[in-house]
Amino acid sequence: MEDSREIQFREIQKIVDACIQHDYKTMVDAFSLKKEYLHLIYTDVGLRLLASVVIAAFVYFALDYPMAIKKVIMVLVFAPVAGMACYYTAKMKLKIEVAACISSFYILLSIVVMSAMIIALQSV
Repeated sequence: MEDSREIQFREIQKIVDACIQHDYKTMVDAFSLKKEYLHLIYTDVGLRLLASVVIAAFVYFALDYPMAIKKVIMVLVFAPVAGMACYYTAKMKLKIEVAACISSFYILLSIVVMSAMIIALQSV
């Protein structure tokens, strides 16, 4: 009787160990996948910010609108893209994990940038 319980315990322990090992491998693979895409993510976010800066400068210097309207447009230029970008990325069978990471990162970054723009434009 005691032997059968010990055998069952060892079998259960093997299953638990295999699950833990699988979960650890999955986590390690997920982190290495994100490291692979870091350059792509930073490049895309940098290009979006650069384009936003260029458009905001164009709005400020080239458009002939009242300053209140220019301020609103300049802040809105830095707004994050729609959440549907990830859906369309998946539909086109591209790298959905990169699109999701870029979208999440840009939302956080745009909150900071838009807040800074609002503060900076108050004195103009």
